[in-house]
Amino acid sequence: MVKWNNFVEWAFLGLISFFAYQLNNNVNELQKAINHLNSQVASVITDNSLSREMIKDHELRLRDLEKNLK
Repeated sequence: MVKWNNFVEWAFLGLISFFAYQLNNNVNELQKAINHLNSQVASVITDNSLSREMIKDHELRLRDLEKNLK
């Protein structure tokens, strides 16, 4: 017959194992989400830098036009 102390110990170790497994799954999902977010942020940063270059180019063209009109 199983002693009560052994049963409580097994149940406690089972709960700890279950929570550790769930925590591991949550951390893995969080890591995947963070990697996806990083790739999206990288594309936004790239788009932003390209837009900044286009704005500088347009600004230079506009200044040239203003100089020519004077």
